[in-house]
Amino acid sequence: MDEIKIVNLITGPPIIAKVSIDDDYYVLEDPFNILYVPPKEKGGKPTFTVFDMMVLSSESDIEVAKKHVLYCSTPTSEIIEQYNAMLLNHLTPITGDD
Repeated sequence: MDEIKIVNLITGPPIIAKVSIDDDYYVLEDPFNILYVPPKEKGGKPTFTVFDMMVLSSESDIEVAKKHVLYCSTPTSEIIEQYNAMLLNHLTPITGDD
């Protein structure tokens, strides 16, 4: 069953994606990198920037060997809502001109 998770690899920024496990791999569907930006002022709110990892790919998922994953965590419900909204914004209408 796919669950939205934050996947922290040994190197690189965390990834948010729909995650399933297949033998020795994590399958990440619709992955986005997450970049944390600390608050500019003391007591300020941190912000997050995300970008689509698969923007240049014809596929929407990747396989990552389990040995490259440091840990996975479940995002807050607010982050899940924002992730789902990003996915909806990326949908392209089908024109039938194929």
